[in-house]
Amino acid sequence: MERLPMRRFENIRVFAVPIPPFSRCQCAVTLPGIGILVSPDVTDDVALLRHEFGHILQRRKFGWLFFWFRIAPLSLYSCLCQSFCTDYHHADTWTEWSANRLSFVYFGHPADWKVRSFPFRPSVSRPHSAFPSK
Repeated sequence: MERLPMRRFENIRVFAVPIPPFSRCQCAVTLPGIGILVSPDVTDDVALLRHEFGHILQRRKFGWLFFWFRIAPLSLYSCLCQSFCTDYHHADTWTEWSANRLSFVYFGHPADWKVRSFPFRPSVSRPHSAFPSK
């Protein structure tokens, strides 16, 4: 079996995945404990990798159970919604903008952060845009 091309970002494995859906779009998925899976053409996209690393930071901050039972399912649901609804913005989901905030702080508030692609708060209020309360 052929091995996936791999590199590292912040000591997290980054795998270039040459199969759909990764081969059809510039997308990524973070699987804490395994690594970050990305489209082959974005393995060096620092902005995207910083965002995905934000999901690693969520797992570290909120714990394994919260990540896998709250963050991961909602993030996947939101990503699927965006692929089917043109007016839906995955970045507005709290799982995404909170990952951006954690990453932005972790990387020392980088001046080259792409706020339009990786915002720190939702652009509109809708279901799943607000951080869940306890």
